[in-house]
Amino acid sequence: MPVPNASAHSPDRFASDFMPAWLARALPAGDAPAPVVESLGTPDAPATTLTQARIVFTLAHLHLTDGTPGLLEAARRVYAYMLAQLRDKDGGFRQSTAADGHLRRSYDQAFVLLAMATLHRADPMLVSTNNIDACWGFIRDHLTAPDGSLWEDDRAAEGDALRSQNPHMHMLEAHWHWPTGCKVLSRPTASAATAYLKARPMMRLTPRGR
Repeated sequence: MPVPNASAHSPDRFASDFMPAWLARALPAGDAPAPVVESLGTPDAPATTLTQARIVFTLAHLHLTDGTPGLLEAARRVYAYMLAQLRDKDGGFRQSTAADGHLRRSYDQAFVLLAMATLHRADPMLVSTNNIDACWGFIRDHLTAPDGSLWEDDRAAEGDALRSQNPHMHMLEAHWHWPTGCKVLSRPTASAATAYLKARPMMRLTPRGR
């Protein structure tokens, strides 16, 4: 329940005041699938999976903690856009809608898992578990290196040889947001945690572009 006379910087005001006002500028009016703008100053910039997934996670999480009207509906619209415009048939999500945005990065997929798990927790009708399985399958089949760590993107060994630890962290976060006893994310959790621990010594601590 919102705190009376809460500061404009309080969590309550962030969810109930700031986010609806921001969505009024960042998300097109209506109820059709749509992305939030990447930057308020560049409304025509290509949509990126990372930005859209972060927004879906944020809106779903705020809905769960605050219940402000409209946040869940906005999350639904952005997620529906991601499925239509950023997701490939094999379950992976492209970096962006730009002509050269075809790479499927580990970091992006991990945040998509977190967004889907949190949105499913907010409303199970909004996220198909088949889509979660497909995204996890893409990570397992196309992004996992022989040592259990994750390639930077789907170029695998032909791309960046360095590793980041953030994707493993977000996959574990996705499991924490998943309902107890769910079988969909309980399967990869053990392998994701193992990969995180195995890969951590050779990962850079500050991934580029995060």
